[in-house]
Amino acid sequence: MQQMQEHKSFKPRQAAKNYAAILPQAAQILPPILRYLEIEMSNPTPASQILNQQFSDLDAFVETLGEWSLRFRQLDRGPTSIHLLNAACGPILIGYGRFNRRYEQRTISPLGMLTFALLNRWTTDVHWRDEELNDQSLLSFPLDREILGVTGPDFRVFTLTVSASLLIERSEELGCPEISELFIEDGNHFRITSPALHRLRSHLRTLCAHLMKNPAAPYSLCTVENVLLESLIAALASICPVENIARPRLRFVALSRAIDYVEGHPNSTLTVRELSKAALVSSRTLEYAFREYYGIGPKTYLLALRLDGARHELLAADHGSTTVQEVASRRGFWHMSQFALDYRRLFGDLPSDTLKRSPGTRQRG
Repeated sequence: MQQMQEHKSFKPRQAAKNYAAILPQAAQILPPILRYLEIEMSNPTPASQILNQQFSDLDAFVETLGEWSLRFRQLDRGPTSIHLLNAACGPILIGYGRFNRRYEQRTISPLGMLTFALLNRWTTDVHWRDEELNDQSLLSFPLDREILGVTGPDFRVFTLTVSASLLIERSEELGCPEISELFIEDGNHFRITSPALHRLRSHLRTLCAHLMKNPAAPYSLCTVENVLLESLIAALASICPVENIARPRLRFVALSRAIDYVEGHPNSTLTVRELSKAALVSSRTLEYAFREYYGIGPKTYLLALRLDGARHELLAADHGSTTVQEVASRRGFWHMSQFALDYRRLFGDLPSDTLKRSPGTRQRG
């Protein structure tokens, strides 16, 4: 699909005018959400569709979101603490996440669904492609494709995931058919300075706070769904094509080449020199690129990658037939004391403790 700025027919001001004429209630901020939650509905949402949980294990968090394809890599040291709220109602998913560590995140939304992410106020140190996101950012995930981003410590985000067909249909009903042109294959990052994004964030914050306090209550989210969709469409209708800011630069291109090379050699012990050669840039330029995007240098990134691979192998191993030394050696670690030290700094426990938690060990116990 062509880039947004090539669609000359898109008229955001007219779309927003159409929207305002059809839905004057979109200007209201908090009362609709609270009112709909307080009223007893005839079709309540089962409590099983509302998840409000704290995680201290990254793999347990990933396994919980089975409909999503998630690959997280921890990039800084320390134990994991993740708070997740996820509420489902028909074709819409509402989410809130808070993460205490720096992660490389690779995510694919549920099949046929479009995900939109917006940061909680004052959340910083979040990168997608070569851009840093802020509280004026609205990020749309690619449809049925992976999105790659890097998030810093204390990352807090709201997500709204909706069936692509439903969103396009509702946009057409509200007189904003041009919105479908925004959903390009690679995803999109928009700067939205209008009050529409603030209204959407306020709705999500209020709803999520209410569900955190009452996760087991039998709410109906059907009417809430309409308010959120209307707010999302209002925000999208306020976007001007020239505000599409996802423009790759030299460092990001070099970084992409380096990451592609890493992904193509999953079992190799790579060096920074090899990455620089694959990225067609100097080691210094690659260092700048990694620090700008990940907040760490390529050497630290490669170490975290190998440690992450060792951890997953230990978790999948049989304690009776596998040793920590065997796994470490396969991942290119030859000094066991240094391996244990680096492992504990990154994950907060020893490799031997991870091996004891493997499925094979639990079955034997």
